Amino acid sequence: TARADLQGLLRFPAVIGEHVQALADLPVAEQRLVNLRAAMLDAAMMHGALDPDSLDTILAAKGVASFAEELRRQTGLGFSFNRRDADPERAQRDLVLVIDTLAARPGLEAALDAATQRLKEDWDDAAYQEQQRLRAARDEADRQLATLIASDAE
Repeated sequence: TARADLQGLLRFPAVIGEHVQALADLPVAEQRLVNLRAAMLDAAMMHGALDPDSLDTILAAKGVASFAEELRRQTGLGFSFNRRDADPERAQRDLVLVIDTLAARPGLEAALDAATQRLKEDWDDAAYQEQQRLRAARDEADRQLATLIASDAE
């Protein structure tokens, strides 16, 4: 999903500046994606609102343009923001939703792990309710992402 998000940001770079912290918090494993994300975040922080042409110029200067172009050509997850025929307004809204959901997920996982550990140490109803609330929040985030992919695949 990080790859899909970056593909979407290459199409809609104006979103970058509005969501710098959430993008910075996104878990990204592949080093080339990490480098591209860093270049995109730097560009947004230094230049403000970006359009695709200005972003391309900045990415070329930072030495990541060829990877960005490779990423653009790849077929990713079926989110609206990665489809050329998608309504741009909907695509940007979906992109922001996915970014925010993915950025929140590590915090949800950590809180759920902590609540589960508390339950193992000392079972009580309040701790159980907290664990169930966190599990439901995580599951809802997963459902939301799956729904965005499924609705765009139709």
